[in-house]
Amino acid sequence: MSKPAAPKSSHGSDRDRESSELVAFAAKWQPFGGAAAGEILVHFGLTPRRYYLRLGHVLDFFDPGQLGVTPETHQLIRQLCWQRVEAHEAAEVRATIVDPS
Repeated sequence: MSKPAAPKSSHGSDRDRESSELVAFAAKWQPFGGAAAGEILVHFGLTPRRYYLRLGHVLDFFDPGQLGVTPETHQLIRQLCWQRVEAHEAAEVRATIVDPS
């Protein structure tokens, strides 16, 4: 099964543009361990958990070349992304254990 067309197209859909923006933003912040929650909220209007979930799916779906990043950057962002998702999910579980209401 072949990979989908690259999301970086001047005639691409809104989803393609969003995918490119997610990855470009992540690549910019990757050397600093990722963006702060406030930066994510201001730039995308998303909670960090939603941002990292969307980013993770984009990174899993597209090859590095399709996203305009090196394989190394792709892998670093992907690792950081899924680590953040796991951390957010663990925090949610802890919160429900502490306050089961």
